Amino acid sequence: MNSQSNLLTIEEASKLLNLKLSWLRKPVARRQIPYVKLNHLIRFDRIELEAWLEQRKRG
Repeated sequence: MNSQSNLLTIEEASKLLNLKLSWLRKPVARRQIPYVKLNHLIRFDRIELEAWLEQRKRG
């Protein structure tokens, strides 16, 4: 798997995290979630996103 296939669109990231697209845009705007900006496009690294989610698990 190359690094390009690890990059997700915001729609793909919202499906992966099972979150509404409108909710996911808020932490992006606040820079509270890891993302990559390629020109004007927002992309999410799947591994970083899964690590971010793991850090927020409770219990």
